[in-house]
Amino acid sequence: EVEVVDDEGNVTQTLKAKNVLIAVGGWPMKPKIPGIEHAITSNEIFYVKDQPKSVVVVGGGYIAVEFAGILAGMGTKVTLVYRGPLFLRGFDGDMREHLHEEMKKNPNITILFNSDVDTIEKGDSGLTAAVTSRAEGGNTTQNIQCDQVLYATGRVSRTDRINIGVTGVNLKPNGDIPVNEYSQTNVEGVYAVGDITGRISLTPVALMEGHRLADTLFNKQDRKVD
Repeated sequence: EVEVVDDEGNVTQTLKAKNVLIAVGGWPMKPKIPGIEHAITSNEIFYVKDQPKSVVVVGGGYIAVEFAGILAGMGTKVTLVYRGPLFLRGFDGDMREHLHEEMKKNPNITILFNSDVDTIEKGDSGLTAAVTSRAEGGNTTQNIQCDQVLYATGRVSRTDRINIGVTGVNLKPNGDIPVNEYSQTNVEGVYAVGDITGRISLTPVALMEGHRLADTLFNKQDRKVD
């Protein structure tokens, strides 16, 4: 049984079903640094009214690399800042190296590995991101002027918005829902797919998980998520 509530917490509907699927997805995460309120994420970038002339993209996952390429292709000057030695950790090593070499050829992209944004300040002419880069010879900090700072440093599950604690469904400390190979939670009849499972946060993976669950529940097929 699922209760649907409005923004004020009033129950508007009560739904009953044999099976319940939780697929509320994730939300971009931003670190707690001074000036973080001036940064945007992969959500807000689609609502920016004017194309920024310069952007600092923070992160090393596929979302960060993707947006760096998209913006640079549109003519925006991009500085990609990543805390690690090479982006796209977990992907094929040769592909990562090749992509790095190709991106370095793009005059609109500057890549700063082993680097972090310390602060973001807003001024009359835009934003200033203070970026510290680590090297064997010591750390160096530079101030980068830009129109936008876009964070793509991970996502968190939105399970905090659905009062899941009353269901008895187990949660990991980070809010993810552990599931078995059939996407079932610890509660019979309650399933979860997508970013909230903490498996692989990719849209095609979520689609595959949902498809296999539907085949298992409704088409009498034994389809595990592998």
